[in-house]
Amino acid sequence: MGLTQDQLAKKVGVTRARLEQIENSKREPRLGEAKRLAEVLDSSIEELFPS
Repeated sequence: MGLTQDQLAKKVGVTRARLEQIENSKREPRLGEAKRLAEVLDSSIEELFPS
C-alpha cells in the first residue's frame, strides 16, 4: 500500500503516536479505530488483530 505512518494515521483519524501504540501492542485499538484501519488497509479486523 505504501503509506507512511503519518498518512495512515490521518486516514484512520488518530495521531501517529496512537497508531504506534496500537502497532506495538501497547494499546488496544478502539472498535472504530480497528474498523477504519481494516478498511484503509483493505483487510479485516480479524486479520489485523488475531486473538
